[in-house]
Amino acid sequence: IPDNFAGKTEKQFWQHPIGAGAFTVEKWSTDGDIVLDKNPEYYREGYPKVDKVTNSYVSDSNSIALQLKSKQLDIANQVDTVTAKSLDQSLIADVPAHQTPTLIFNVKNEYLSNKKVRQAIGYALDYKTILSTGFNGYGEIPESSLPPNLKGATKASNGYYSYNVSKAKELLQGIDKPSKPLELMYSTGTSQALVQIIQDDLEKVGIPAELKKVDSGTWAASLSDGDFDLNVFATNANSPDLIDAPSYVVSTKMLYSQDDTSELSKLIEQYKETSDASQKATIIQNIDDYLTDEAPYVVLAAAKVIVARQTDLKGLEVEPWSCYYYDTITR
Repeated sequence: IPDNFAGKTEKQFWQHPIGAGAFTVEKWSTDGDIVLDKNPEYYREGYPKVDKVTNSYVSDSNSIALQLKSKQLDIANQVDTVTAKSLDQSLIADVPAHQTPTLIFNVKNEYLSNKKVRQAIGYALDYKTILSTGFNGYGEIPESSLPPNLKGATKASNGYYSYNVSKAKELLQGIDKPSKPLELMYSTGTSQALVQIIQDDLEKVGIPAELKKVDSGTWAASLSDGDFDLNVFATNANSPDLIDAPSYVVSTKMLYSQDDTSELSKLIEQYKETSDASQKATIIQNIDDYLTDEAPYVVLAAAKVIVARQTDLKGLEVEPWSCYYYDTITR
């Protein structure tokens, strides 16, 4: 940001912000198109490869599919799995699995405060069916409490949760059932098939659950207020550093589970205080194992944030932290 907002008022500057990267800002809108122009002063000779980029928001998934098929769109971000399945699969970009959709347990609920119950639920879930039906096959079976495919990504030392009904029932032995069915809250944008699978799997091990579909505003408020029993939420890495994900877990009251954050916070501080790569790797492994054992949440899948694009585009490389760069893209 230029010093003193380049002689403008702050309001004037943000109405016409100045880009210092591969593109300058021709047009900026919070609820319409964002138009970027090639920056002739960009330091990388020969880049960017295109003269202009227009970002548009399209709320309707059917419209996105139609515009891709008719080549009105070059790239579509965060395509839902149902829409992606309806497209010619050659339009789906090579995207590493990196999102961690989760089932969150509110530990303020007396029943869910028991770690054995949370672990039992982890073993009650049919992850293959969740992946194939809930996410239409776009992703991988989870092997960690943290996002996969980043540099140094871990796998839980003793194995992550897998579908094992007998083990789930064993963990639940001697524990009284909840006084009333657990309420599984989810937003209107969540796959109905996904929450139905979770409900059915819980019933198979003797845990009654009721589904509660709410609008996105109510759902978000329920998370931040801790006003739920079970909730479905998705996170992903926002940077190349693996510590990003557990840091977010801490900042959101143990990913909204209301669980104690002190132990995880200590591990994160240890990570930040050392520059030794091997020590950092050990701490990340300890974080993964701690979250897997404590189970404030269980990861449902290592999912993909789907990007669709025209097949004649070149230079589009989606990173495993939900990012790609415009300056390398060309036809």
